[in-house]
Amino acid sequence: MPWHVWGATLNTVHGEDDFSTWLSSDGRWGAVAVADGVSASSGGGASFLAAHGFTHACRMAPRGPGPGLLPALRRCFDYVSSVAADSIAADADVLEAVKKTYYQECSRDGKPCTRPLGLEDLLERRLTPPPGFHVERESPPSSTLLAALLGPDSLAFVIGGDGYILGASPLREETWLLWGAIPQLFEGSRLARFVEIGRGAAGRPLFFELSMVPGMVYVMSSDGVDAAALAEALTTLLQETPTLTRLGEDPAAKLLEMVREKTGGYEDDATIVVAAYYAS
Repeated sequence: MPWHVWGATLNTVHGEDDFSTWLSSDGRWGAVAVADGVSASSGGGASFLAAHGFTHACRMAPRGPGPGLLPALRRCFDYVSSVAADSIAADADVLEAVKKTYYQECSRDGKPCTRPLGLEDLLERRLTPPPGFHVERESPPSSTLLAALLGPDSLAFVIGGDGYILGASPLREETWLLWGAIPQLFEGSRLARFVEIGRGAAGRPLFFELSMVPGMVYVMSSDGVDAAALAEALTTLLQETPTLTRLGEDPAAKLLEMVREKTGGYEDDATIVVAAYYAS
């Protein structure tokens, strides 16, 4: 399989992060997403919709020969926007409450959760708010979204928010960093809302496509992870194990643990998705 993906989260501070991954059976196609709900909007439900809506849409989107991945990537984002526009804030609020319970259980021992809350989990749970459930917010539930569509010859990103993307090549000994929107200067910054319940797309995300580089590793992160510490951790990990499939443990969880050791802990939800491309 050429593409390999992993994800992990410590989603226990605000309960407003989500990640979602999908790979085709042959590993030639995939989709990954990280979403971070805006705290002032109680955005945990919006982030769930953004992340899982994106990978679902990319799984169903037509793929094949054509002018790159950008048209399909835009269709995936447009789907997320359409579903968010038709959604109801009260439903997102209940979903956020279920999420918080799930991630507290998934990270009970303080370890990163590598199995995100998914649609199949929701079918097994009673979607009812806990006793005394009440939501206060400044605006409808909203979220950022960083996501990628993975293909056999290239990959395409959408950056809608204040997270970032890291790229690293152990063969070329290079590491680069792409910031999303300017980091929030204050909690609830309007700049950080790119997907909003009842409205849809609320910002202008950046779309771009990169050619395939065998051995390259890409990491998408919510803003709760220190960028410098993650870059250092990724570089160290790749120096020790250039091919992540040989690591023997989940690379995303390993990276979150390494960053926690470097920074002394997390003051916000911390979520990353790792995608690696190997020619064989």
